[in-house]
Amino acid sequence: MNFKMRETVILCFGILMLWACGKEPDCNLSVPKSSIRVNFYNEDDSTAHYMKFVGVTECSTDQIFYTSADSLASFDLNLNPEAEQVTYVFVSSTSVDTLTLSYTKELEWLSEECGPSFFYDELNVEGSSYTYELVSTFIDVSIDENIKIYN
Repeated sequence: MNFKMRETVILCFGILMLWACGKEPDCNLSVPKSSIRVNFYNEDDSTAHYMKFVGVTECSTDQIFYTSADSLASFDLNLNPEAEQVTYVFVSSTSVDTLTLSYTKELEWLSEECGPSFFYDELNVEGSSYTYELVSTFIDVSIDENIKIYN
C-alpha cells in the first residue's frame, strides 16, 4: 500500500511538471492594437459609402493597405511604430486624397515571455483633404471606429 501511494504521488508530480512546461503564454491577448479604423460615409445621408481605390498606402513606407480588388466602406490602417505622425494616401481613379494623423506611443514591457510592445494613444488628425470627424482619440481593440470620412 505504501509503495502504491508513492507511485501515485510520483506519477501526479510528473504529470504536473509536463503540464507546466508545455504551457505557452497567450501573448496575442496582451498585445495592444496598433491600427485605427476609418469608415467612409455619404455626406448627404450619413450611410456607409463604399469606395473603390486604386490603392491606399502610407507615405513614409511602401506599405500597401488596399488594392482595387473590392469596394470597401471601412479600412484598418496600421500605425507606424517608428514615427509619431503618419500620412495615408488614398488613390482613386479620379483623385488623390490624404489623411495625416499624429499619435503618442509608449514602449512597454508586457512580460518575460511576450517581450515589449508599443501602446498608442492620443490620436489626432493633423490634416486631410477629406471632410472628417474624429470619433475616438483612444486606440484600443474595443473601439470600432476612430475616424468618419464623408464623401
